[in-house]
Amino acid sequence: MNTSFEGKYILITGAAGGLGTQLARTYAQLGANLLLASRNKAKLDDLATSLAQFGGAYHTFPFDMASQHGVEDLFNRISKKIDHIDIAINNAGSFAAGELSEGEFEQLININLTGTWRCLNAELALMSKGNKGVIVNISSLIGRNLTAPGLSAYAASKAGLEALSRSLAKEYIGQGVRINTVSPGAFDTDMSLLPGESREERNKRFAPLIPAGRIATLEEVANTVVWVSSDEASFFVGHDFVIDGGASH
Repeated sequence: MNTSFEGKYILITGAAGGLGTQLARTYAQLGANLLLASRNKAKLDDLATSLAQFGGAYHTFPFDMASQHGVEDLFNRISKKIDHIDIAINNAGSFAAGELSEGEFEQLININLTGTWRCLNAELALMSKGNKGVIVNISSLIGRNLTAPGLSAYAASKAGLEALSRSLAKEYIGQGVRINTVSPGAFDTDMSLLPGESREERNKRFAPLIPAGRIATLEEVANTVVWVSSDEASFFVGHDFVIDGGASH
């Protein structure tokens, strides 16, 4: 990828997870300064330590995506470190399947949709100080057109996120903020594993469902997100980038 993020401040929520960690490493290698936010402080600190070799500034922010106070506190702490952010990757989210109670349904929506909306509002306020910015929201193929029994609540949360992203993209492009979503299908993350299932078993389960014959790697998903956030994708606004090996076509 012939692009550089030298000197830019990039926020990654859900940074301690599989995709978040891969995104952090990829951006660090491209010269970015990172604001790493997630629930797990120990994993965040370990991640920041592992990135030190790349020479950027890496700040960690433990936070609770499900709490309005948690999101407000996150951005208060960020504002004390820097006065603007250049790029925000809203990667934090939750997954639930099966028959959910009303409380479980509300919790899923609260994290995947409402929590991201709270982050978006704060990110847009910070980006307005720099007169431009880029936001990439991580959605899912399940939110578009590929679902299965037991996934209706998760599908609703991600479909809502995509609709929110499209609307905000039109509202804020005139202010120099570009918003898009990335929707992976099955990829190499713990979230795609069934209880007790090995990665090899998971790969065999998905292979017949994907024309490409395999799931996506973390690197493939992360590289797509990074490209979408780069100046090379400057004319994409309100677009949803699907990474599914042909599964939805």
